[in-house]
Amino acid sequence: MARSKAESHPGQATNLRVASSMLMLAGCIFTVVGFIGFLAYTFANMNWTFTCSSGFQVGYRQCPRYRSYVGSSGSCDYHLYGIKLTDDGYCYFYDHCPGVIYDHGCYAYKVQVGNSSNCTGVGVKSTDGYCYYPDCPYYKYNSTCYRNKTYVGSSGNCTGDIASNGYCYYTCSSKTFPAGCYKYKTGPYYSTIDMSHPSLCAVIAINGNDGLNCYYNVCEYYEYSGNCYENIYYVGNSSSCIDGVKSPSGYCYTNCRYYYDYSCYSNKLYVNSTDNCTGVRSPDNYCYFD
Repeated sequence: MARSKAESHPGQATNLRVASSMLMLAGCIFTVVGFIGFLAYTFANMNWTFTCSSGFQVGYRQCPRYRSYVGSSGSCDYHLYGIKLTDDGYCYFYDHCPGVIYDHGCYAYKVQVGNSSNCTGVGVKSTDGYCYYPDCPYYKYNSTCYRNKTYVGSSGNCTGDIASNGYCYYTCSSKTFPAGCYKYKTGPYYSTIDMSHPSLCAVIAINGNDGLNCYYNVCEYYEYSGNCYENIYYVGNSSSCIDGVKSPSGYCYTNCRYYYDYSCYSNKLYVNSTDNCTGVRSPDNYCYFD
């Protein structure tokens, strides 16, 4: 009986089987690579339905916590250090807001203007008569915000800073803020939550790394030596008077939130005898802690 070529040449048959297997393997690899490429293309071009809880979504899964409108030419770096992610004129803030929060926006200034006045520039008006600004709403010179600007030439008659072009930038000679002159100033606070009574502030401002400052004209607490203090404590002959000034009669006028045992604390909480206290426990079962 006649034999086939494969039977008569076993080496050639083996080569044919190897070549066939390699072709099949190459086809499988090509198919897998093509499928992976298809998945990658589909993944990159899918219409994702992911939504940020803040409502501010910039790109895939980029969720800023706050945003403030500064306009196409506005800066994001004036005491707030936001990021311009798009060309929509907004500054976005991912981690936290170092200034004043209003309606999911982060602002460097909160200025009381009343119900009859409008906000300057990109300021946002609230229903209770305040304007919120992400940047200096008036005149900015040498990284400082001034309420007034007038030309004095080379006369040198200026209570503020004189620019090389002869303009005088100024506010007041006492407790000052760029939006006007105020009798009292308290702070710094490091968040709006820390502020005891922010509604009393005619102006809340963030000044660089100095935290938030409150400016106002009516003292509803304790006035001493031309300043307003939130608390008064008797310290006697002790030299300790935290964040304030001591009167000759031994009273400490201070903006310290809670004063105990010659120390200042941010929080005061009543605790039972079995409760833990992460700070200092007083004999009347109050826990003082930061």
